[in-house]
Amino acid sequence: PMTDLKELYEKGRPNVVDYTIKNDDNGPRGININKEILTITFSEWIDPNYRNFEYGPLGEEYVLKILSFEGYSEDGKSASFKIFYDRGKHYQIVVGSGFRNEKGIALKPYLIDIPSTKK
Repeated sequence: PMTDLKELYEKGRPNVVDYTIKNDDNGPRGININKEILTITFSEWIDPNYRNFEYGPLGEEYVLKILSFEGYSEDGKSASFKIFYDRGKHYQIVVGSGFRNEKGIALKPYLIDIPSTKK
């Protein structure tokens, strides 16, 4: 049945395992104050030729701004991006199905939701 095929397909899709946001220590002090590195870890190797992001449920006003693509890890299981990040603002971004594995199977979309950490 079609439901079994869909379930089998969903189980075989790559997914986001985790993400981290760290300070970008590569620049002079004070210059990169709001620029940090977002690293997304995937369940398997991701084809470097494909990627995309989408707005989260809160829309464009809350989208996490990506400044540049920093590259993939040697094993191809994580990708890093320089982002603009203000701890006083709520951000969202969906890691989209444009990311694909070596067989061309699309990633399960994953919402990164970062609430404000300032009171």
